[in-house]
This record gives sequence, C-alpha cells and structure tokens, in this order.
Amino acid sequence: MATTKRLVFVAVWLSLVLVADAQFPRACTDAVSFAKRECCPIPAGFTEPCGGAGRGRCVNFTDQTPTDQKGWPDTYDTDDRRRWPSVFFTRFCRCEGNFGWADCGFCKFGFYGSNCTETKLLTRKNVLNLTAEEKNKFVAYVNNTKYAQIQYVVASQSYVNSSVIPQFRNVSAYDYFVYLQHFVDHLPAAGSSHTSEVDFAHHSSGFATFNRAIVLGFERAVQFVNGDFDFALPYYDWTKTPRCNSSNVCSNDLLGATKDASGLLDDVSVFSRWETVCYRNATTEDKPCDVTVKSGPIVRKADGDLPTEEDVNFALRFTTFDQSCYDTASDCSFRNLLEGFVNTTTGIYDPNGNYLNARVHQSLGGTGGTMTQQSYAANDPIFFLHSCFLDLIFEKWMRKHNVAVEDALPESGAAPGHNRYENIVPFFPPFPHADAYKRSTELGYDYADIDSIGTSGRNIGPTDCPVTPPTTKPTTVPEPGGITGGVIAGFCVAAALGIAALGLVAFCALSNKSKPAP
Repeated sequence: MATTKRLVFVAVWLSLVLVADAQFPRACTDAVSFAKRECCPIPAGFTEPCGGAGRGRCVNFTDQTPTDQKGWPDTYDTDDRRRWPSVFFTRFCRCEGNFGWADCGFCKFGFYGSNCTETKLLTRKNVLNLTAEEKNKFVAYVNNTKYAQIQYVVASQSYVNSSVIPQFRNVSAYDYFVYLQHFVDHLPAAGSSHTSEVDFAHHSSGFATFNRAIVLGFERAVQFVNGDFDFALPYYDWTKTPRCNSSNVCSNDLLGATKDASGLLDDVSVFSRWETVCYRNATTEDKPCDVTVKSGPIVRKADGDLPTEEDVNFALRFTTFDQSCYDTASDCSFRNLLEGFVNTTTGIYDPNGNYLNARVHQSLGGTGGTMTQQSYAANDPIFFLHSCFLDLIFEKWMRKHNVAVEDALPESGAAPGHNRYENIVPFFPPFPHADAYKRSTELGYDYADIDSIGTSGRNIGPTDCPVTPPTTKPTTVPEPGGITGGVIAGFCVAAALGIAALGLVAFCALSNKSKPAP
C-alpha cells in the first residue's frame, strides 16, 4: 500500500516536472490550448503562466530550421515532427535563471533547491561494479517506472490536418520513453504525415546529442518515480564482456537471464513480466504508436560478439566530430564511428558492416530480438544502460578534443532535425542540439572512471583519420610509354609514405565532398 501511495504521489508531480520530453503535459492538450497553439502552464503555487517575472514567461516560437534544405525529402513538409514543435505549439514557456521544464516549475539539469541555486554532481557507475544493494535498487527502480502512470500524454494521431481535434493517450513512465524513441526513429510512411524517410535521431549529426537527451530524461524520470534524486543511471561497458550472459549484465540479479534459445527472459527476473509496446507491426499507416497495444514479452538473443576496447579507442582518436554530408557514409567522423557505420580499423564507411552502436544492437538482439530494431529497442531496459555508455564515450571525446559546438555540429547541411540550433525531436519544451553539446558536469553528472581530459585506462592514441584508406585496384591496361599500372601504383605507395599526413587529409575531404546530398 505504501508503494502504491508513493507512486500515485509521484505521478502527480510528474505532471509538472517531468524532463523536457514530448509528447506534452496534460495541461496543454485541451482544445483551447491547441486552438491557441500555446503551452504555457501555470506551475503549482503560482498564478501566472510559466510562473511570471523571475521564473518564466510565455514566448513565441523562433524557427531555427536552416533555410537551405537541399536534399531533404519532400515528405518533410507534411511531417508532424518538422520545425519541432511548431506543428503542435507556437508559444511556450521560456524559463529564466536556473528554472526549467514545461512550466518553469522545476530546475534545469544539475540544479536543485526551491530557488534552483544548489548544485550537485551525480556519478554514473559501471553496472558491473555495483554492489548487491545497488543492483537491487536499480532493478526495483526501473521496474517501478513500468507501472507508474504520469500526467504527460502521447499523441494518438497525426496532425498534418490542423482541423483535426487532438487526441492523446495515457502512458506509463517507462513506455513514455519507448514511445519517444519510436516517434523519432520509425513512423509509418504510406499516406500519412509521418515518414520513415526522415529519422530525427539517427544517421546524421544529432545522434550523440539526441542520445544524451534521452538518457538524461530517463534518468530524471527514474528519480521522480522513486523519489530518489541521488540516483544515477549506471552504464553497461560492453567492452569488458565479450558477450552478455548470466555471468555479467544478462543475469537475474540485473537485467534478466534468458531461458533458452527463444530469447525469453527467466521467470525469476521481474523484466520477464514486462509487455513491450510500439512494435513495428502494431503501428498503422495513419497513426503513431498505440501504447495501449501490447506486443509480447522482451526477447533478448545476446549471442553475438560485442565491440572491443580497441574499437572504442579507435573512434576516440578522431578529432573531427562529423563530416559533410553528415550521413551514414561520412568517413573519418567520430559521430559516424560511434553510430556504427564506419569501420573501426580504417575510419572508412562500410556499408556491409556493423560497428559500435550498430553492433551492440545486433549482438544483444540477434534475429528477432527486441534490441535489434532501433525503433523498438527501448522496450528492453538494457537499451538505456547501453545508451548511457554511448554517452560516456561521447563525453570522453569532448574532454579529449575540446571541439567547440560551432566546429562540431553543423548549422546547416545535416539531415532534418539534426542541425546545431534545431530542436531535438520530440523533446518539449524545445531543447536544441547545441544545449546538449556541453560537458556532462554542466548538466549535473559525471562518470566514475574518466578524468578531466577524457582518458581512462591506456592511452587512446593519435588523432583523426589514422589509417590509410583502401586503394582502388590498379588497371591492367598498359600506360603510354610502357609505364604499367603496377609501376604507377608502386610509385604512388612510395609517395604516400613521404606525404602520409597530407594524403590522408585530402582523402577525407575529397571522399566526403564527392558524396551526394542526403
């Protein structure tokens, strides 16, 4: 009974202070608010929208979408997620000082107290190093989020037609984040306002900052549901375990062991009783994910080899955060290495391989597993521990290379929703990528095993495009004057040894410059 009362109490507070996520607070989803396209709630204990002077004010939406949208699909113009969140609201709270969230009723990340003047750094630990008590707390806390109702609601239909009366559904704290991941990654294409042609979380420059935002959001939700603001989400360093099994993270004292080759979790694990939502086949052509439709238990076929420390260290060598055209084919790009589309021995795009993030999803999901599909993967709680480790790698890179946001995230030229000042879809109130591109200590958390310059363990090596890219096979047609292709190739190899650095830089620049726009 005490637990039930606590969850109900927390759910009420979640209506006011849940993290900056979409969809929207219930207070903004009535017909009047949508007619005005305004989401400026009055926080508890106040009489003015957004709290008034000294706390927040209601302002008009400022569109930061790049004007040069060359290469963007035509379907972007009829997508609910475009110019986020202007399809839904064009006025919302702009908080002052250290206040934040939809109604300015709580503090920004990293700040605490009634006036948001207190600071505190949470420390995220390797889940493999948790004590037995910490493991029990983690499992119980995450399990509670699956059953705690919140007062944020999720859209049950598309709104490309502004005459449609908005409709929303209730959702648990955990399934809320499953919905968010699905909303940005995979949405129906045929004849609807959503399209799978546009991915607002992956395949472009905003991948790492989107990942940071969703981890921050989930961590804060776990804190609220359990009334523990000292809780920090642990991370799963998969470089320490060749495979996930019952001797490490995929065990019954953590995320659940599997029964057999089916991938179903052992009955002993609380996660074996979870029902998944937002499975691809449960989404119709003209509507987003229906969180009321359950799609079976978690399936984890963790039988693949995970990336190694060498793979991670290779990615951390690259000074360049991303390369034009800012897509999955970008060579010599830390972001694309982290996402898993670049070979971790060459630095070059590999259309047939899976590396880092992509390999982890495949290794933990296998054929038909929950983690295999990006749009569905958040149903398995191991997703958030993996995402937390991706954020640690991102944090290491920022501390090692000290690249300014202006030199890392493009102001334009990336895919829709991925440019520097565009708002991260679908977080609400608006949260641009530039705001997530900052040291973790500025956002209220740190990691247990990295120092101020981004190192832990052994040296992570030299910087940028460190391996000579593959060369094309020389022609067998004799060159004029009796000089053969083999002679020329030998000369080129010798020349390359003399000017390796210049040649590599040129290769990276030219290889990306020649790619078509996304």
